[in-house]
Amino acid sequence: MIAKQLLSDVIPSLKTSDTGEQALAIMGEYRVAHLPVVNDADFLGLICDTDIYNMDSFDESIENYHISLDRSYVIESQHVSDVIRAFGSGKLTLLPVLNEKKQYLGVITLAHLVQSLASVLPVSNPGGVLVLEINEKDYVLTEIAQIVESNDAKILFMYIRSFPDSTKLEVTL
Repeated sequence: MIAKQLLSDVIPSLKTSDTGEQALAIMGEYRVAHLPVVNDADFLGLICDTDIYNMDSFDESIENYHISLDRSYVIESQHVSDVIRAFGSGKLTLLPVLNEKKQYLGVITLAHLVQSLASVLPVSNPGGVLVLEINEKDYVLTEIAQIVESNDAKILFMYIRSFPDSTKLEVTL
């Protein structure tokens, strides 16, 4: 799954001529704290609701706000893992998607990302969750799979988590 496949066609973008009041109304309607500011196809950045609340007047156009817009975005061909990383590091409610020429295509909302992941991950399949804690040096995926499959079970999904300052891994099957 790549970023282009996760685009939400619901959230509109802002122009620099839009006012803070218009931006807050759209944010409230779609329950997001960020909106992309776009002129034609040029992505200028994300404006945050707190940026607008910190301004003296809500009826001024965004171009008159002297704020630095957040430049977080992903390219349309980036993998969903890059999208998740960008959401996590930026604490964003939506993430702009640009094409290879850095032109704005749309946004991915956090809610749409979760819905898309739920549709591809085996979260609705019957089965159990097994969490193993093992030493990094003892981790061998083929051995784990062989043990599981020799007991007439299947691994439908797996992820590994490492811990700072530890030689342990948490393997979730």
